[in-house]
Amino acid sequence: MKKQIIINNLEKLGFSGHEANVYLALLKTGITSAGEIIKETGLHRNVVYSTMDKLVREKLVIESNKRGVKYFKVSNINRILKEKERQFLLAQNIVPELENIKNKTSVDVLTYEGIDGFQTAHLEAMEQMPKNKTIYVLMAGGVNFYKFMGQELRTFDKIRKQKNNKIKLLASHGRESELETKETKKRTNIDIKYLPIDFINPLGSAVYGDKTLLFIYTETPVVIMIDSKTVAKAHIEQFKMFWGNADKK
Repeated sequence: MKKQIIINNLEKLGFSGHEANVYLALLKTGITSAGEIIKETGLHRNVVYSTMDKLVREKLVIESNKRGVKYFKVSNINRILKEKERQFLLAQNIVPELENIKNKTSVDVLTYEGIDGFQTAHLEAMEQMPKNKTIYVLMAGGVNFYKFMGQELRTFDKIRKQKNNKIKLLASHGRESELETKETKKRTNIDIKYLPIDFINPLGSAVYGDKTLLFIYTETPVVIMIDSKTVAKAHIEQFKMFWGNADKK
């Protein structure tokens, strides 16, 4: 693997550019003084010393002293993996605490545009969806949904299957020919009912847990994601009212 690719990957793991360069230089030279690293990297001595100090504090580099001269070497390389595992565990612990602090009455709104945005919105909503819960879809998009989801529908349904999430889908009778197809039938855990209207609505919605997605099925699709328990609850109540007045094929 080329050096620049390795540096780019280290930066994605949280290293600065200087840290990545110094770390690789240390790996290459073994136990060495700061002077050798300055020559190897071409960085200013102050940059090298401050970078070394930080890597030592993070226990990625070991410092020793011989006859008054400081020498450095990379510690166990797996230290990087252990540090990232520690950060992941910290994130797992702090996210629920942040959710508790978050203003429960706030409404977060995001807009996604285009086919990539359409797919991203659905996948993000699906990933945060609680297990064993129902997704409520009102005024389903029919062929437009399949067209915009493309191959990402497989990923979407794979996650849904793992979480055992059922879909309740309400559509107008105008969408019946689009939904009573093999493409829909082969998808599991979907219950479909039709409202007694024939026109095709370019607007739709779906509720995933606390997230409500509003769809605009135009040539360039738009999805508005609303993160609010209150909004989601209102949409589900509206859905259930329509569901009671809808019928099967």
